[in-house]
Amino acid sequence: MSTEPGTVNERTILRQLARVQMLRYARHPLFLIGFTVAIAGASWDIVSNPNLDPSRDGGLHFYSAFLLGVLGLIVSYRLTRTEQRALAVLPSAPISSRVRTLALCAACLVPALAAVLVLTVAILGWRLYPPSYLQTLLDAMPAADFAAWILGATAVAGLGGSLLGVVVGRWWRFPGAGAMAAVLVIVLAVAANIFSTEFADSPSVASRAGLVSPWIVWLDLEQIIVDVSDVALIPGSAVGHLVYMIGLCGLAVWAAVIKDAEGVERSRWMRNGAIALVIAVGGLAWAIFG
Repeated sequence: MSTEPGTVNERTILRQLARVQMLRYARHPLFLIGFTVAIAGASWDIVSNPNLDPSRDGGLHFYSAFLLGVLGLIVSYRLTRTEQRALAVLPSAPISSRVRTLALCAACLVPALAAVLVLTVAILGWRLYPPSYLQTLLDAMPAADFAAWILGATAVAGLGGSLLGVVVGRWWRFPGAGAMAAVLVIVLAVAANIFSTEFADSPSVASRAGLVSPWIVWLDLEQIIVDVSDVALIPGSAVGHLVYMIGLCGLAVWAAVIKDAEGVERSRWMRNGAIALVIAVGGLAWAIFG
């Protein structure tokens, strides 16, 4: 099967531009601050809180979802609104909107990888000082659910928040749109956490649907004491929740690219959006009923 030269050239430009945008992201002061505080917080938990008491504030979800995800929304928004700085370092050539947007989405892998590093620090802490509830978790839930929970709360949370910033940058043109979107996400997260606290034990489908919001930790650690019988597991599947979050990330990429897509390209990306929607809806159903 042959490949058109134009396609090869476009892929080369995409790789080059993605590297430039990833470096811009990694050097952004807000990312560096968030990442530094996240690593320091995860490390400090090991020293100051050897048993990693789940009732304490902070933890993986805060370090990754807020410091890397919510702050990442602002970072990726700024990169999107100032992308001409990245284009200026490349050889003069026409670059399609799709390639520019995909390069920005690729840059969102930076906070995802940073979240994995935060998770690595936490895992080292678990090995040095096994939390009193760790074995309780492993006894109460399948290993796949446990892995899905920690990956969703770290890497996917960091990726999703940053991808949302690209979407906002493409669709909202007014000053302060990134900060406004970040505040809106925080408000929704607080509301969702209140909802999860009030209805965590409710068997209704509506309650389960609210509990699998992308900014909610699938597992309610604050309800864990020491015994398996005291573990409060939100009904459903953490693996399904992870699939749901990945589907939402795909929808974010679609929403960013489709803004300026035209003709055949738009039709192709409409199909891509439909696939991402099926994955998200399927993951949501799995998370609720699994």
